[in-house]
Amino acid sequence: YVSNVIAVAATECKNHPTCTDYSIWDNSHYGSKTVHIAAPGASIDSTFLWDSASPDSSYSSLDGTSMAAPHVSGCAALLQARKLSTTNHLLSIKELKYRLLLRYADTPFKNDAIRPINGRSLNCARAMATLPSPDTTPPPAPINLTYK
Repeated sequence: YVSNVIAVAATECKNHPTCTDYSIWDNSHYGSKTVHIAAPGASIDSTFLWDSASPDSSYSSLDGTSMAAPHVSGCAALLQARKLSTTNHLLSIKELKYRLLLRYADTPFKNDAIRPINGRSLNCARAMATLPSPDTTPPPAPINLTYK
């Protein structure tokens, strides 16, 4: 694998509606040496174009790694935006992968034979919580305004 690539497996919820128990989706690619992380990828609501000749689009529940990968890339974008807004620098690829794949990912697949590398599953909230929040304090109100 190229160092800046993250291979993603799809998971599915096993206990609707709470979805606290996930497993690798039956049709997902996976591998303890080839896939880095798992993310939700079954029964994901998404925009869907039913007919390319019609301008009307709709929503549909879709499955696959094409649904899981945007969860990971979206989390990576959120991490980079937070880092940039607080330090005016981006995370390195190495640091980004460390936050997404190792340090702050969940490990629900510890004893499962079918799992991604290290049995990790995306936890964006944990990864985001490690970076400082930007200062959102509003500036003070002006006290001396004149109009000419």
